[in-house]
Amino acid sequence: MGTIKFACPCGKTVEVPSSWAGASGKCQACGRLISVPQRQSPQVTQPTISSKPSQSSQSVTRRRDLPHRLKVTKRVEVIAGIFAMCAIVVVFLGFFLVTVIQEHERAEYERNILRKQECLALKESGDRRVKAGDAPGALRDYRQALAVAEDLRGGDRDSMEGEIQKSLAVAPIQELLAAERQKRLFIVLLVGCVGLVLGGAVLAVILRVRSTRRRRQDIVQKCMALKEVGDSRVNGGDASGAFAAYQEALGIIAANSFPGTLSLRGDILRAWQSPLILEWIKKRDEEDRRRAEAFEQAERERDEEDRKKADAFEQAERERAEKEARERAEREARDRAEREARERTEREAKDRDEREARERAGWDASGNRDMEKRYGKVLGLKGPVSPDDIKRAHRSLMAQYHPDKVKHLGEQLQVVAAQMAKEINEAYDFFRRKYGF
Repeated sequence: MGTIKFACPCGKTVEVPSSWAGASGKCQACGRLISVPQRQSPQVTQPTISSKPSQSSQSVTRRRDLPHRLKVTKRVEVIAGIFAMCAIVVVFLGFFLVTVIQEHERAEYERNILRKQECLALKESGDRRVKAGDAPGALRDYRQALAVAEDLRGGDRDSMEGEIQKSLAVAPIQELLAAERQKRLFIVLLVGCVGLVLGGAVLAVILRVRSTRRRRQDIVQKCMALKEVGDSRVNGGDASGAFAAYQEALGIIAANSFPGTLSLRGDILRAWQSPLILEWIKKRDEEDRRRAEAFEQAERERDEEDRKKADAFEQAERERAEKEARERAEREARDRAEREARERTEREAKDRDEREARERAGWDASGNRDMEKRYGKVLGLKGPVSPDDIKRAHRSLMAQYHPDKVKHLGEQLQVVAAQMAKEINEAYDFFRRKYGF
């Protein structure tokens, strides 16, 4: 790197690095502001010559450097003006900032006083509510006071918070705070329980999704393995084995249909269309058709045999029904004949009894009183009797000696019972005619 040598107006030779070309600075000898030229000044003497210039050389140098000195002077004036304007702006800004800060401090001080007054008012309101027994309202006022005290300055904030904390230490407020803590604890526990339930539900869903994904992967792998087995059997010429493997894979896909199995189903259906399997299916269908025809023929023969058996059974049933109808008709005719004979016998006996009764009634009308005693003895009557006593005695004795009541006994007892029933009816007819009931 070279150097530049030039002379100061005071006559001092200055040597600076060439990189300072065009720069400005002060002379160390006279203190003047000088500028470094772009090239070395031709008036600078060599080091061998005396450093003190002559009077003529100094005047020439001064005349030649006059324009440069004028430029330097203008630059200095411009810079000085700029510095002066900057100083004025700085002073103005400083004054403005000081004014703004003072206004802010004054507004903050007034705001702090208002907040302190508001905090004191809320605290006093809380104290009054505590004395009045309104603990919830007092707690609300104290909390509002604490919120306002948060905006106070350091010392005021600490003092106000201390006073409010002392007011909060009273028993009603502490009880209310304890109740609120319990309520918050209950809410936290409730939220925790709900969170556990929701977490369990989410975990169950995640596990279900994972298990479903794993199951689907297993299904896909199983179907792919069956397809490979079918392909290998097709290559080996085992059409029935390949068909069974393909059919099992398609059955699994049909029972568990999801998007991952659709492409696999298409591959299996395409593999199913191989000529070997189609030929085997054709033969199997033909065999199934023959077996179906044989089965239908056997079914027709069995139906014909069943029809013949049914016809024979119906014929036997008709013959049996006809036989039963004939027997029933014969039995009914026999019963009807017996009933008619019994009715005829009863009618004859009744006619005979009526005839005898009429004969006895004619004989009793002659004034014989022995018949009344005898019939009264038959009915078990003593002393004066009424029609109701006679009816009651007749019903009681007939309930004992009626033929239908003794038909399960021996023949001799039936004859005796019939005779007694006859006498009881004669006695009842006698008294009925006598008393007219």
